[in-house]
Amino acid sequence: MSIRVVRVAVERTLALRQAVLRPLLRPENLLHPWDSLPTTAHFGAFVENELVGVATFVESSRTGSVREWRLRGMAAAPEFRGRGIGRALIDAGRAFVAGSGGSAIWCHGRESARQFYEKLGFVVCSDRFEDPVSGLHFVMESTLF
Repeated sequence: MSIRVVRVAVERTLALRQAVLRPLLRPENLLHPWDSLPTTAHFGAFVENELVGVATFVESSRTGSVREWRLRGMAAAPEFRGRGIGRALIDAGRAFVAGSGGSAIWCHGRESARQFYEKLGFVVCSDRFEDPVSGLHFVMESTLF
């Protein structure tokens, strides 16, 4: 299976964001102010011509001391999980962030995805916390160098 990751318009990310992350919301309600910032990048993972994964990288410093990007809205179609879609999206994001002068990526990783992120080099940087909409999370970070 060949995975192709390219930058996409934010509108291409909405259906997967909705289906995987926020099934009770309408896709158009998943647009956020950061989606249109010039430093934000949206990526789509395709198998053949089917969009099977999405991820958004938003310039957002967690520490205030370095240029960091926050990973937001990462979702893979359930039938494609475990096939390298997430890794391909993270790799594309890392290349984008490094090329933009960033030194780290951080996210609010769901507890259920902790092992996935740890396999990709992310480390837990917080106690577990609960998001009232999407459940238990950790702040996780990956430095680029």
